[in-house]
Amino acid sequence: MSGTVEHVLEQMSGFGVVTTRKMFGAVALYHAGLIFGMVDDDVLYLKGDDALKPEFEKESLSQFTYE
Repeated sequence: MSGTVEHVLEQMSGFGVVTTRKMFGAVALYHAGLIFGMVDDDVLYLKGDDALKPEFEKESLSQFTYE
């Protein structure tokens, strides 16, 4: 497991049990059986919806795009 994934898991320790699984060359993050993010190339990507979009924008977080 990469140092970035270990760091993310440490930072999320107050969130509850977070598990990981390799997916598409990245590491998927799960809580209560639901995927909520991925770590790829030492970057954390969080899954969001329209309700979270303003919060992400407030933090200057860009939306993930795939080419």
